[in-house]
Amino acid sequence: MRWVHILGIGTLWSSKGLKSGFTYTGSNALAEYRVLSGNSSALSIPLETGGGSGTAGVHWSEAAFGNELMMVYVGSAPSPLSRMTIASLKDLGYSVNLGAADPYALAGHAVTDDFSGNSRTSGQVTVGSSRTGNIEVASDRDWFKVQLSAGVTYSINIDGAATGAGSLFDPFLRLHDSTGALLSQNDNASSSNLNSQLTFVATATGIYYVEAGAFSDTGTGTYRVGVSATAPLNHAPMITSDGGGDTATLARAENTTAVTTVAATDQMPVQVSYIRSSAVPTRPSSTWTPPPGC
Repeated sequence: MRWVHILGIGTLWSSKGLKSGFTYTGSNALAEYRVLSGNSSALSIPLETGGGSGTAGVHWSEAAFGNELMMVYVGSAPSPLSRMTIASLKDLGYSVNLGAADPYALAGHAVTDDFSGNSRTSGQVTVGSSRTGNIEVASDRDWFKVQLSAGVTYSINIDGAATGAGSLFDPFLRLHDSTGALLSQNDNASSSNLNSQLTFVATATGIYYVEAGAFSDTGTGTYRVGVSATAPLNHAPMITSDGGGDTATLARAENTTAVTTVAATDQMPVQVSYIRSSAVPTRPSSTWTPPPGC
């Protein structure tokens, strides 16, 4: 837990004007506390009052928050990192992803999040299908795991109120690789369509994550996320042999035997098929035998 203090949680609250006595008043963490507690009019977050100068006033109240990460004592049970603690980093000036928080709720005030906003998500979507989700609170983000193939072009969509697919007014779409790194993002599919859409060519086969959220992290509502493969361009194969190009003509003198190796490649990652054809002799006295490998 020492790392959170190094970042300024607890240690910089006073100098930043984020606390008064044994209460925390930073606006972002307070907004999350109001959701957690179900008290929309709460004016502050209770801080720990016991212990010395390194304990009191620099941790959340253990009586109020139980096993949350920012407690004075961390036991053997898992200590979740809540949206409230992450939001306190935003109060300090950091850019944060509230969706990366661990599941956490206060007794009697459970807030259900359908999908987490990180790689531990239970959300999955397959190519050619769709899933529905819900942005329950402001700054909520949902991740969906999807398997993509290298070289294939995909259309990724998050649809909301604009097309009646949900109630989310202005969806925001992000795409991450298997490590969670951001690859691309989109707000509006067009100037007249508030739904989000991305066209993406996968550079590697593997796991990717589609992230659903709201524009500026301010909206809430339901949505539909879908992934589909688009029809690839039909590139003609390039033949390496006599003639080259997408077709090749082999010319050999009469009464000779020759062996020609024909190689073909295609821009798309597909297997190239070969068709062997023979020419019809124009002179009755001539014979023509297709060379081996043709």
